Amino acid sequence: MKKILPFVLCVLLLSSLGFAAGKKEAQKPEMQVFGDLGLAVSDFEGLFFDAGFQYGFTPKLFAEGLFEYYFNPAGSGLDSSAWGLNLNGVYKHGLSEGLTLFGKAGICLIHTTVTFMGFSGSDSDIGFNVGGGVEYALNEKMGLRGGATLKVSFAEEDTGTFFKLYAGFYHGL
Repeated sequence: MKKILPFVLCVLLLSSLGFAAGKKEAQKPEMQVFGDLGLAVSDFEGLFFDAGFQYGFTPKLFAEGLFEYYFNPAGSGLDSSAWGLNLNGVYKHGLSEGLTLFGKAGICLIHTTVTFMGFSGSDSDIGFNVGGGVEYALNEKMGLRGGATLKVSFAEEDTGTFFKLYAGFYHGL
């Protein structure tokens, strides 16, 4: 937990600075909902989906809440499930009309459940994630997005890492 506290403080500081900078600008904050499908590799393997929400403090700084669900992450025939909750800070930079790069970092909670021969066990771990990607606007409200994320979770016995590749869509509110 001592390893996570400085990271949480940095995310909160960046969010508060973004909020203060947003008050000086005349532009309305942007909000988005999004959904992604993708593939996770390493400790978690298999398909997953994400659903999330972004709130813009400035045209470039966003806070993001994200729910993720992994379909049979063990990949070994065991009956397993995993889900995660993420809180991220996101920085977006427009390259051209309709094309935007983004980078993100934040904290995550991963919960896994495994059932084998009638016995089941579950575990929850806290960690951090970092990633980036691209958004392409189809019109003023909707667009496509794709990216990659690296996650590291701090388990009691071992540290888990995995890498996600995803693609999806977004809709501005």
